[in-house]
Amino acid sequence: MKTLLEIFILFLLTFFAKELRTQCQSEICTWPKVYLASGNLNCTDWEVSLYDDFSGIELNNEIWKTHRFVDTHEVARLNSWDEEQLYMDENVTIDNGKCILKGKFEPGTTWTNHQGQTFTRDVTSGMIETREIFRFAYYEAKIKNPGGGWWPAFWMWHHDEIDIMEIFHDKSLFFYNLHTTEDELGCLNEFHFNVSDGNFYTFAAELTPFSLTFYLDGTPLPKRFYRFYDKNGQPLKVSCDNTEIPSGNYYVNPVFPQSRSRGFSPIINLAVLPKYGLGSCQTQNPNCLPPLCYDCSGQTTCDWGSPFGDNCTLVHDFPGILEIDFVKIKEREYKICNSLMVYGYNCQKTGIHRDPISCSNFYCLGETANLYLEDISGSNWLSEVEILYVLPSLDIEVLTFDNHRIQYKQNHIGEGRISIVYLSNCGSNTVFNYFLPSIEINAELKTITPCEGKATIEFEGISCATSQLDIISIKSKNKWGSLKPVVFEFEANKLHLNFKGQYFIRKLLVQVVDRCHNNYVFEFNIPPCNECCPENFEYDGVNCFSGFNFSDVNGFVHGNSFFTTTNCMKYPDNNCCPPGTTFNGIHCFFIEIEVGFEGFVYGNGFYTNINCEKNCCPESYTFDGANCHSGINFDAEVVNGFIYDGIFYTSPNCNYYINTNCCPPESIFDGYNCNFGSIPIGFEGFVFGNGFYVKPNCEKCCPDGANFDGANCYYGIHFIEGEGFIHNNSFYTKPDCINHTEYDCCPPGSVFDGANCYYEIHFIEGEGFIHNNSFYTKPKDCFELFNQNISDPINEETVVNKINYNDKQILLNENSIKIFPNPFTDALNIEITNLLYQDIEKVIVMTIDGTKITSIKGDSINRIMTLNEINNPGVYIIQIFTNYDIFIFKVIKI
Repeated sequence: MKTLLEIFILFLLTFFAKELRTQCQSEICTWPKVYLASGNLNCTDWEVSLYDDFSGIELNNEIWKTHRFVDTHEVARLNSWDEEQLYMDENVTIDNGKCILKGKFEPGTTWTNHQGQTFTRDVTSGMIETREIFRFAYYEAKIKNPGGGWWPAFWMWHHDEIDIMEIFHDKSLFFYNLHTTEDELGCLNEFHFNVSDGNFYTFAAELTPFSLTFYLDGTPLPKRFYRFYDKNGQPLKVSCDNTEIPSGNYYVNPVFPQSRSRGFSPIINLAVLPKYGLGSCQTQNPNCLPPLCYDCSGQTTCDWGSPFGDNCTLVHDFPGILEIDFVKIKEREYKICNSLMVYGYNCQKTGIHRDPISCSNFYCLGETANLYLEDISGSNWLSEVEILYVLPSLDIEVLTFDNHRIQYKQNHIGEGRISIVYLSNCGSNTVFNYFLPSIEINAELKTITPCEGKATIEFEGISCATSQLDIISIKSKNKWGSLKPVVFEFEANKLHLNFKGQYFIRKLLVQVVDRCHNNYVFEFNIPPCNECCPENFEYDGVNCFSGFNFSDVNGFVHGNSFFTTTNCMKYPDNNCCPPGTTFNGIHCFFIEIEVGFEGFVYGNGFYTNINCEKNCCPESYTFDGANCHSGINFDAEVVNGFIYDGIFYTSPNCNYYINTNCCPPESIFDGYNCNFGSIPIGFEGFVFGNGFYVKPNCEKCCPDGANFDGANCYYGIHFIEGEGFIHNNSFYTKPDCINHTEYDCCPPGSVFDGANCYYEIHFIEGEGFIHNNSFYTKPKDCFELFNQNISDPINEETVVNKINYNDKQILLNENSIKIFPNPFTDALNIEITNLLYQDIEKVIVMTIDGTKITSIKGDSINRIMTLNEINNPGVYIIQIFTNYDIFIFKVIKI
């Protein structure tokens, strides 16, 4: 059992802990590091070490005691200062083959300890604890728990604590926990099952040198604790059924009870929870008044399920009865012939108190360090290894060694080696080569999303932990050499960087200093941000920049290409054209504009808009401005194209395709038709004209768990009118105990946080909203930025250029055609400005998948046109055909 302060903290965590917490895996580098020699685990058969079915007429006092610790301990009858019961011998009885622990209301009961302190309680109760201690074993008890108002537990203790079953205020669940001296809070897990319903249940825990597993009625409970993890956070799952131990470096779970801990004493007890929370007061409150320090919520209304109501009225039945049918403990021997665990460097605990948990993965050149060797499968408290002799490499100086420790110095940077000859626990001389880790640290760029401006850098090496590195500076370097500081967070051995809003970044420069005062500078190359841009263009925060700047010439767009005028005085060596361009006989050609993008000139550079749908096509498909073309075309006058069962087909034609089984090239005759291949998973295929297409799939623009509905990201979560709300950029609903009787009255997929139902969905400020009793967020940058580009064009004046086409001089700029408002709700307006509207042949409006909505031709074309034909919300394409070009626009109806 725990102090009341510990239980108070545990209570707060139960609202958030729905499974066993192994969060320390994300901080793996900070855990103690050990090296395990390879071997195989050999397990003997189970042997029963203790079995008591309470068949006698009284408790067997040779097996059990009915108090904590020893008789002379200051809280032997309390367990801890702040519990509200006294454990009395007479409250433990044997009745009809059952051990009975009885909680009784006996106001004013006192007990005086050997130090002369007197304690007064209104409740007495019972407990049993074994006199013998055990270690690696299977601990089992069959128990019937009382109802509300009590704090029953089956647990084990010796400095470390293992709670096999513990019940607090909520009788619909029980806890199985692990608490260590190194981490008092430890790891906890709750299991939603009522074991206080008047029936017997069998609770058990199996502790081995490698894992700890809990059971209910013989069935393993979800999750288990492991002792060793690799650097990727994967546990070493060694058992009697999986015996191989791969050699290598591992990290020791700091909350796992270490093998050097003394054995455990199993305990079953019936305690009383305080009425008003679990505070830090060291004095009792027999009058049931709120404590003077604090309670579980900062108020005086918190009720932990005590048997007492206000003013000490009894609200639960007395006496409280806990029945024990049997207790059984089985042990087996775990043996590994070459069993060896090596750890060390700077350890706070040494000698008989040595423990890898107290060791730091860090030391400096010339510093005295210790290397410890242990038998990981030994059952003794101190599992020493008999070292016969030690042979170091030239850069290592061994100062001394004994049966468990080698003291040494490392004099040069690099991986030193120590060869150790020891006597294995199978009696043979064994040679083991231990390579000391490099004192130098390394850094690796693990993740990078240049368009989001985020990166993660992971440090490796002996001094990789946060407490052992100082960040001196982190800067970004753009393609022109300018430096800017970068925002960062440092946790464990990971550095999280945020350079959002910085564009054209080419490098990240990271400078750190370790505790040995060694200075390191790491340089990482950053790819350009061009996810929504044409090839070789780069996103600049608004549009896509070609990277090409010109001077002393005019830049312009003609057709689907970028051009500049010539200047023979400035550029005499390239046919009067700027470097990077090619003279085409009239002007200087730079590059064609990729299909689906609109080119324009801004300042002295070439730009396009962004178009994230170009990345929404399957691999090998080409975005054509509206859909994804497979690259496969067929002769529509010879064969028919169609889709069947997710496959593109054409009909055969044996008169036309004589040499290819009656099928067009690139297809395979399947006995009936011509197979051109399957439609990519996640895409919707269709046939248009004489080609095979799929619709773009931009769901990746939405967070995981949400679907793109054509405008926003929809989470598929429905709730009753008025029950859903947004708080701290997250989605919540109010509890509903009528429709949701499980999970603390919360709908599936949400977590009760003590007040409301939390959906664990986070979003940027202002991005989440509620519509039709459902949760939505705006799409991520890949679609959001596109919308911004439509509705907020560049405000600066754009260069106007003159192009001669068929002897007609035409003015072109970005405002030649205006479409507004966009997004729109009702009508959409098209305004022709610098173009002669008589030069427009037709206007076509279609859906994103190519379905035509309407077409405007001839006399219906005016300088200002209003479209009322778009009825449904979604994304639409507008194509404007002129005598000399085609203009494509994308609009959104909401």
